[in-house]
Amino acid sequence: MAAKEIFNIVIPGFKGKYTVMHVSDLHMVATYEDEDPKAVDATARRVPYFFKSEQESIDRWYSVIEASKEVKPDCMIFTGDIIDFPSKENLDLLEDGLNRLDCPYIYCLGNHDWSFDYNYHTESAKINERPKFEKFTSKGSEYSFLDMGEFVIVAIDNSEDQVTKATYEAVKKSFDIGKPVIIAMHIPICANNYPENTLREDTIAYWKRDICIGNSGIPMQEYTKKFVDLISDESSPVAAILAGHIHFAHKDKINSKVNQYVCCRCTKGEYVLLNITGV
Repeated sequence: MAAKEIFNIVIPGFKGKYTVMHVSDLHMVATYEDEDPKAVDATARRVPYFFKSEQESIDRWYSVIEASKEVKPDCMIFTGDIIDFPSKENLDLLEDGLNRLDCPYIYCLGNHDWSFDYNYHTESAKINERPKFEKFTSKGSEYSFLDMGEFVIVAIDNSEDQVTKATYEAVKKSFDIGKPVIIAMHIPICANNYPENTLREDTIAYWKRDICIGNSGIPMQEYTKKFVDLISDESSPVAAILAGHIHFAHKDKINSKVNQYVCCRCTKGEYVLLNITGV
């Protein structure tokens, strides 16, 4: 497993040097034979989208863990869809891998993590499946924080294409900490007011439609719009935005000083490496 892209992030005033592994969209597909037959059938349907076999899917996940031991990052950021659905085996493998890490990590939910293709984003999935991720995120799984000393990472859940009022307020409150903030989320935002940005065009070329948040893709509800305005404001402490979802690495401006860095899909054995320094 190797880095697909290496992005250098400069945060003026930093004294330290930080290495961050950004992993997204591995879409692990594994199910115990004695699980719900619907879950077993889901595995048979979904494996061909990403892998040749369940075992290849599992091996790819553990190759991420082994790569982290070679890279020795200061932390790891997982921006969702590490598993393709919440089968018991997927969740057990996810927990086992995260427990093997030698560094702190932060995890945000993707649109696939917490539901199967047969109960995609249903109320039942919200009630029965989402709470299983609280051990990896935080209570409610809407947002979590990782204090890295000189900066704070805030992971938020926008897996349903929107941001809740509670999440917006939590992010706003994190700005009061007085440190630079890195936002981690699954679905990227599209800032169309910069002519040099290519996220929308590149996403449409890949997916045949725009699956990013913004007026050109997914329309923003009230608190999603407030969230986007908050983190893209020129005076905000946001130093970088990390996302996944679109399955290819990308870099675009969010404002004149800050970029959004999108991770590749890790089904191909790749990740993104971030080098964060003060100069």
